Amino acid sequence: MYLNTGLIVFLMETSIIIYEHIWCFALVIAVVGAIFYFIRVLKTSYCGEDENCEYIGKFYEKGEPSFRLKPQKNELKPILILIGIYFAVRISTTALAFVIKSVIAEDYTFKLTDLFVELTKWDSHHYIGIAEKGYQNEGDPRFHIVFYPLYPLIVRGLSYLFGGSVRVAAFVEPNIFMALSIAVMYKLLRIDFSQKTTITAILLLIFNPFAFFFSLPFTESTFLFLSLLFMFMLKKENWLAAGICGFFAALTKNFGLIFIIPYGVHLITVACKRHYKAKDFISKLLPAFLVLAGFGVYLIINKVVTGNWFQFMIYQKEHWYNEISCILKNVTNHFRWFISENASPDKKWFLWFGNVSAAVLTMTAVFIKHKKMPFLYNIYALAYLFLTLTVSWLLSGARYLMASFPAYIAYALALDDYKWLRWTVIAVEYILGIAVMTAFLMNAYIM
Repeated sequence: MYLNTGLIVFLMETSIIIYEHIWCFALVIAVVGAIFYFIRVLKTSYCGEDENCEYIGKFYEKGEPSFRLKPQKNELKPILILIGIYFAVRISTTALAFVIKSVIAEDYTFKLTDLFVELTKWDSHHYIGIAEKGYQNEGDPRFHIVFYPLYPLIVRGLSYLFGGSVRVAAFVEPNIFMALSIAVMYKLLRIDFSQKTTITAILLLIFNPFAFFFSLPFTESTFLFLSLLFMFMLKKENWLAAGICGFFAALTKNFGLIFIIPYGVHLITVACKRHYKAKDFISKLLPAFLVLAGFGVYLIINKVVTGNWFQFMIYQKEHWYNEISCILKNVTNHFRWFISENASPDKKWFLWFGNVSAAVLTMTAVFIKHKKMPFLYNIYALAYLFLTLTVSWLLSGARYLMASFPAYIAYALALDDYKWLRWTVIAVEYILGIAVMTAFLMNAYIM
């Protein structure tokens, strides 16, 4: 008995050490590789050797149809089909999840009138509360200052179109932005990738097991749309439009701040390609400060409401038990909690395993096809992953990371030559999506 217990403890600690060292190695390689490829990108661009260079991607050419945001006639049909698939998947998985819940849950009867109530969980309540009453500085709502203002503000505005119903608007808004995200993602990917790769990447996004969050009162759809539009404007070298997207992204969630990184990377790359003079470079750099301006607006809201510019950080630490922490420590802790014998099954599989697997899959995506994908997307994916993993109490890692669109491109490229595997992966995603949605409805730790 004692021998078995000791062996189990030994194996657990050994697996944790191995896991930590693998992540340490992966992070070092990712950082060193990013620096190496950035230097290579700049050298290749400056020397004019970027033609057909996949890890740089296409540069903007005036009049090139792929750089027009408005869909061409031949693009409209696949975009509408993909949007239709999104709504079909969301409706079918939700319906099946409610059917399964009705079968396995005791003393439960589905009521259509309670649909929105049952789908409003976790942070959704806080966003709807902000949309209804704004930020407050007393009682439990005072802690909701940690949630960024753009999504609740849009919901509040939309509510007037629905008889003042904030809850209805809270569900309509993310689905509008998800449909727009699909359209912009199609246009963005077609600049550098084939139609097959583009469609596969969007399908992987739509069928992601956690993609139901895109249709619920959360910020993911809004942020995804802004990040895709931001990237499109960067590729088009419309620096002001990119800065405006960054401004609104920084008002949507804290991940908006990392837009400064791809902005700077792409500007320096384009400057090498176009041989910008100093004044040209500076003039195109200025819109990047709109990202900081967006975050500045959020800080002003903190100051006006609470009297402290950084009150959100205090509440994050004291009430939400979250703070910026060492990435290695965080990923190791999540793995430790996953393999812990004391963890309840829903926490073990839906919370810790979901977060661990999402982080591993995203990091893997950065590596597997980095030579086939523009460095701009790789650096964004890496920055996005790093920021996600700095959170000490990562309860929503899988939800955060599903909006990191470069991962879907990487896996789509990997599946390009394997039709049977491509559809198998999508089918597995769909089945897992039903299971995760069912668990979500039954109040599992999926947030």
